[in-house]
Amino acid sequence: MDRAGEPEEKSGTHATEEKATSPETIASLIPEIYYDLIARVFSGIPFVMILLWMYDHGKPYRQIEPAQLTLIIIGSGYLAGHLLTTVSTMVNVIIWRKWLIRWMFARLALSNPFRADRLASVILDVYKRVDFIGDYDRPGGAILKKMEAGAAMTDNLLSGTIIIGIIYLIWFRVSTSQFVSGLTFLVLLIFSVVLRRMCLISRQDGILSKLTPDARLKLAQFEHS
Repeated sequence: MDRAGEPEEKSGTHATEEKATSPETIASLIPEIYYDLIARVFSGIPFVMILLWMYDHGKPYRQIEPAQLTLIIIGSGYLAGHLLTTVSTMVNVIIWRKWLIRWMFARLALSNPFRADRLASVILDVYKRVDFIGDYDRPGGAILKKMEAGAAMTDNLLSGTIIIGIIYLIWFRVSTSQFVSGLTFLVLLIFSVVLRRMCLISRQDGILSKLTPDARLKLAQFEHS
């Protein structure tokens, strides 16, 4: 109590702490945690483990306690996932040519078309739409965030495969069967990259079509901001 008979006012620090730990704030962080876990960690861990195996089949690391090694792999996988994201940006520039983007738009027959067929513009609009839907439809936004994380994970797996393939070709003798197997896996990953982006954009378009006309008008204004 601050004065007799009057409740004590909460300080700015306490109010900020309560706001930071409110259920709404925590709930808004869950999709971001999902994104980091799926897009970064799940793609970085296989990359790190394969690199460890390539170095003398991982023998130098077998002396480390399993619990410590697990933490090292998870932490290294998270960092590797961030590095693979940078590589994925360059790989996507190579994959997503204008003709492929136009083909995707033609196949999806979107109700809410994008402003341009340039990769940078499409990616920007996809991110803006995910954020916008998250404000108007939290379950729909969470679904799209998971799908976006899955697409990013596939991008990173492709980048990691390319890096490991280059290292393997330089340092090891590759048989014909190994080369064919690796090339087949690489092609499947490229198809997965394209398919996952198409699924994300299609699902996003379906959710946008269910929004009210007023919300869709605000989306158009938001995209041009």
